[in-house]
Amino acid sequence: MSLVIAPRVGAGLHPLTLKGSIAFGTATLAAGKCVGGLVTVQTPLPASAEVRLVDLAVVALLANVSTPQSLLAHVFDELPTGTFTDAATLALAAGDAAKLVYEGTVAIASAAGGAAWWAASINRSLILDATGKLYFSIASAATNLVFGGAGTLAYRIGLQY
Repeated sequence: MSLVIAPRVGAGLHPLTLKGSIAFGTATLAAGKCVGGLVTVQTPLPASAEVRLVDLAVVALLANVSTPQSLLAHVFDELPTGTFTDAATLALAAGDAAKLVYEGTVAIASAAGGAAWWAASINRSLILDATGKLYFSIASAATNLVFGGAGTLAYRIGLQY
């Protein structure tokens, strides 16, 4: 994970961009299948800090995406206990509803110019867990999402604090 901290902007909020990667092992994922499993994002912020989740973006080389489809994204403020294993059917546990900050279908924003981008504007407040982390998962939202083979996606999460 890399960290980018920009100068202070408007209304006393500081932008914070966190970047990382999501490794996955299955080329073809039917609807509801997890891509890469649960992602744990360690922030440099203190435990239980309140932040604003601005956006989530996932990107792949277009050459590695045979059939671009929408993704289903879940963002949690505490570690969920459901099923988020790579290529498994996504399943929320009963206790995960209280930890869920965002659930939404993320349409493919661009599939041209060498990259496939999935992007969601979220704009929700959340409180990081007791270790300063947040968690998210992505899954295939529609019919088969087909990659050229096993690989890695990049992600970017925009926060304000």
